[in-house]
Amino acid sequence: MELLLLKGLGISIVGIIFVFIGLALISVLISFIGIFANRRKKKIFKDVVDIKSLNIPNDVSAAIAMALYLNRLFFEEEDREITIKKVTLPFSPWVTRGRNQMVSISNAIFRRRK
Repeated sequence: MELLLLKGLGISIVGIIFVFIGLALISVLISFIGIFANRRKKKIFKDVVDIKSLNIPNDVSAAIAMALYLNRLFFEEEDREITIKKVTLPFSPWVTRGRNQMVSISNAIFRRRK
């Protein structure tokens, strides 16, 4: 009996150790992924031009700002429109049978009691 208890305790301890080792490996992997992503981001944005170093005239920058504002003003409203399109399904006896069963079940549940 004591031998089985010791085997069970040993297996439990080994399982717990494996779980913690697995969690440690996952956390190290995630940190390496973060380091790799930061290095890649630095390589991508290395050639980005600083806006302050460009000599853009004031009237050109005002025209660009007005164009961006008007674009946002006129074209953002399209995302809020809802269109309803009626879809007609081809006739299928299986579909109508299922609909009829659902209607009869809901009628049986919500039937008025006299």
